[in-house]
Amino acid sequence: MEKFNFKFDKVLNYKSTVETVKKANYGKLKEELNKEEDILNGYYDHKEDMKTKKNEEVANTKIGNMQLYSKYLNDLKNKIEKQENVVVNKRIDVDKSKEELVEASKEKKIFERLKENKHEEYLYLEKLSEDKIVDNLVSYRSNARG
Repeated sequence: MEKFNFKFDKVLNYKSTVETVKKANYGKLKEELNKEEDILNGYYDHKEDMKTKKNEEVANTKIGNMQLYSKYLNDLKNKIEKQENVVVNKRIDVDKSKEELVEASKEKKIFERLKENKHEEYLYLEKLSEDKIVDNLVSYRSNARG
């Protein structure tokens, strides 16, 4: 009996490799997004701390220092806006990568199902072949005795 051979094994292996690469890329982008979100949250926290500090010291602070606080808070606001854009762009990249991963997984799954179906067909045909051999053997023995 010949061994089961799936003619699209190379394609299936390629699809598996593509899926693995897409998973790695998705994981990397997700990690980068988390890092950028942490930076953004750090800016938000720092801005709130500075606002609180400015409000607490408003009575004891000179006008020059108040202007510095305001300028610093404005610069921080600009950094936050830039970082928000970075986060939005990273989210877009992550979503795109996720879609690519889902598509690669679907393509791989198609070939896996095809392989399963072909293997079941192979097993069925093997069983039919074995049954035929057994039937021939039984009928040969019956004819030889009779």
